[in-house]
Amino acid sequence: MKTCPYYFFDEREDSPPSLSCVYYYYFSNAVINCLEFEPYIALFSILINRIHLFILVQKPMRNSSINLIMAVTAFTDIISLIYSLEK
Repeated sequence: MKTCPYYFFDEREDSPPSLSCVYYYYFSNAVINCLEFEPYIALFSILINRIHLFILVQKPMRNSSINLIMAVTAFTDIISLIYSLEK
């Protein structure tokens, strides 16, 4: 990688790539490699969120507003993960 191939990093043609360009290059490759495992990560996350939701909606846990917020967060996370699995 002699120069930065990304248009949003302002570099001259004869300069070496900046550190931000190098980080972006390796980070984008890591993200692309992780996308292969997205369905497995989503299924595992749905399982964990279902356990959290089951615990948080129990009668003794519903007394705190923080627990209710966490239950709603777990529910919306499950919905968004199901949506990402359908794509």
